[in-house]
Amino acid sequence: MKRKLLGLILATSLVISACQGNGGSSSATKSGSASTSGSAAAGESKTSSSNSGSSSADSKTSSSNSGSSSADSKTSSSNSGSSSAASSAKEGSTSSAGTEEGTEKFPAFETTDTKGNKVTEKIFADKDITMVNVWGTFCGPCINEMPELQKIYESLPENANLIGVIADVPEGMKDGVDNANYIEKQTGVKYTNLTLSDSLGSFARRFYAVPSTIFVDKNGNIIGELVMGADIDAYVRNLQNVLTDWKYES
Repeated sequence: MKRKLLGLILATSLVISACQGNGGSSSATKSGSASTSGSAAAGESKTSSSNSGSSSADSKTSSSNSGSSSADSKTSSSNSGSSSAASSAKEGSTSSAGTEEGTEKFPAFETTDTKGNKVTEKIFADKDITMVNVWGTFCGPCINEMPELQKIYESLPENANLIGVIADVPEGMKDGVDNANYIEKQTGVKYTNLTLSDSLGSFARRFYAVPSTIFVDKNGNIIGELVMGADIDAYVRNLQNVLTDWKYES
């Protein structure tokens, strides 16, 4: 009886030992699964990192391209700046107003001034030289120089004259004329300013910028220099080429 009981106890011990062994193996499998999972995570992480690195490289490439674009933009800006500088250089410059023989004539015209008076090319006939200032009511530099032009006008001898041609006020345009009269009042201008009739407009459109100033003799010939931009010294110099005894102090 004792032997049977001892055998039963021994058998039970062997079964328990076997179960514990299987549990250990199961734990190891879970641990192995966790390890595999960790390896997979590390692999994904590395792959992700690698992809991120590629993205960074792409970003750098993009940056480089952006830099190239910036360089192109700067080049474009530089070209634009050069163009602007060239355009600005034209302002205040002078050039020959007529042919070498001085035979280019101011065209025949008929128009009205800002006071409603009829004016034709005969306005030039009684003066050895007339300064013709083409300006616009929208033009700041034109308006700013008008008080100085009035001083020149007042200082001129009897055989010289100064008139204005308003490039943006067509003949008969009441609002435009009213605006021009207002500017004349504000700047103290008393010299004649002509509105743009069809016959005068075709000539005025040759000037791509205002103020532009030319000089005309009593025969209607355009003489001296074409002055682009506000340039009091150039005006005086051209007037003095004809009015040799005339002096002007601004």
